[in-house]
Amino acid sequence: GNDICEVGEDCLTCVDCAVCPYCNPPGVTPEGCGLPGANGICEWGETCLHPDCPCPGGGVCLKDPGNPLFFLSCFSAAVCGNDNCEAGEDCLICPADCICADCDPADPAADAYGCVFSTIATTSITSTINAANFGEFVENIINFIFYFALAFVPILLIIAGFYFTTAGGDVSKITTAKNIAGWTIAGMLTVLFAKGIIEVIKSILEVA
Repeated sequence: GNDICEVGEDCLTCVDCAVCPYCNPPGVTPEGCGLPGANGICEWGETCLHPDCPCPGGGVCLKDPGNPLFFLSCFSAAVCGNDNCEAGEDCLICPADCICADCDPADPAADAYGCVFSTIATTSITSTINAANFGEFVENIINFIFYFALAFVPILLIIAGFYFTTAGGDVSKITTAKNIAGWTIAGMLTVLFAKGIIEVIKSILEVA
């Protein structure tokens, strides 16, 4: 990508050396540019870029991303608008079929269709409870409820105690006090269980 065709690069493996009319596969001498002659016979060393070796059926001649040496190969003719990102299309030529968050076919990190995944930002949720992702958002809600319960439980227990001490033998007030205290303790146990089960799951999954 420095615009200099250097030793070890050729017109198949590096865009720096792709300025020749025909490109020989690695291992053929000379590698890269060569065999410009056209005699109507597709010969060894001539690729689908050569007029003697056209792709059948109107296919397109492209570097094959499935080949570790990126040999040129024929692919079926691309049809933009069929919801299939095909060889010959990329996120600039056919954005209808080749959709990605960051499109830059010239980026060395891009895939065969020009999509750059390394620059996709982490999704964040804007909320009164700040979080970097959905999992953290849910955990922050649980934590909010947990600390709210810790603050609210003593108040309810004081109210229950007030009912109990002022009951004066009134069965209904004593029952009310017991109900408030009982449901408060049950609610606190539920919150503690919810908080605890999250920590257990995180520990099992080894999530920080």
